[in-house]
Amino acid sequence: MNQLQTKVLGILKEIDRLCTENNIRYFIGPNTCLLMERFGDTNDNYKLDVLIPAEDIENFINTVEEHGKAEYELESMLTNEDYLGFTLKYVDSTTTVLTFRHGTNVKNYGVAIQIYPIRKKQSGTKIRTLNFLERGWESNGFNMTTNKGRKHQAGAKLARLLASLSGKGSLGTKLFHAMVKENSGAIGSKQVSVRRPRTHEVVLSGKHFKAADRVELDGIMVNAPKNRDALLTTWYGPDWRSMELKDPGDSIVIHNVPYREFLSACRKSGIDIDKLFKVRRENKKLAIKNLEYLEKKRNAVKIAKRSGDRLHLYEDLKPRMAEIEKALAEGSIDTLKEILSENEQVTLKYLDDNLGFAVNELCMNAQAEIFRQTGREELADKLIELVPVEHYKSIIE
Repeated sequence: MNQLQTKVLGILKEIDRLCTENNIRYFIGPNTCLLMERFGDTNDNYKLDVLIPAEDIENFINTVEEHGKAEYELESMLTNEDYLGFTLKYVDSTTTVLTFRHGTNVKNYGVAIQIYPIRKKQSGTKIRTLNFLERGWESNGFNMTTNKGRKHQAGAKLARLLASLSGKGSLGTKLFHAMVKENSGAIGSKQVSVRRPRTHEVVLSGKHFKAADRVELDGIMVNAPKNRDALLTTWYGPDWRSMELKDPGDSIVIHNVPYREFLSACRKSGIDIDKLFKVRRENKKLAIKNLEYLEKKRNAVKIAKRSGDRLHLYEDLKPRMAEIEKALAEGSIDTLKEILSENEQVTLKYLDDNLGFAVNELCMNAQAEIFRQTGREELADKLIELVPVEHYKSIIE
């Protein structure tokens, strides 16, 4: 099990805790069920999904705000005016994942589990109008989509008009709450539906969700739908046991790198991540190689890895901070060299790329003193010049 898999299973465990302790109904989603039924576990896949009845969505949001852990964040149309659609994304903010797609609203920075609402299957003018506006939001032109469907184009025009009147954030909030209200009542219905953004809805038997099977998945107890064979046949088709699994996509995954730290470092270094995504979309569309984009992407990855190395070394050096402080005060260079041997290797690697590296101010001063006492004055000066002021303070306090 790799580090990314460990983190995504941590998110799943947290979802189970929040829902179990607060009587919120949930089920692992079709993709997670597929992995479990085919392999007996998640097969080191980090693209997991969860289903929550529409009538429980707002309760889940409130529960996360009140009882959720600090390292996890909930994203939706309520928190991001460019968010893709009527879903939730529960994100581990301690890892950076950059996923490139057509459209600014489908990039994400942290490893996450997608949460899809279980909807009550219904008909009528009101729900059709709401579905029309929902699809318009997903293809609304904010991200220059190329969907040619007339209904989608009409919905996109309506979404843009309404957004121009009330603002994108306000429209997204109103639309989200309307979707919750009109799709509630799924549990107990004869038929329900689940829909991923910019795809057709899948109609499922309500019997799958009247109660949950409590099952073990990669050492975690989770809620699974009933009769998963029938559910997967409906969702994926009769060949679901042998079909080729979907590629996770065009992503850069950087373990143990807090993504907000990554974004802050990029901004301070003059790297515009949003522009990178825009250039990536243009490259895909025009098939033009852009060397400036590639160089910036390499720089972004270096900065991200630097954040990860800081976190790793801080965890190793934290128990020895008092030793480092004492050795520095006493001028015990041999002791400092022994404690900071790995830190020196990492520091030199980043200095070669003209990037400063420091776990915190104490370690920076100690490393600079090592350089000075071993005849490398220029490295000491370069280190102090290049280390960002923000790195004087440890990532974790």
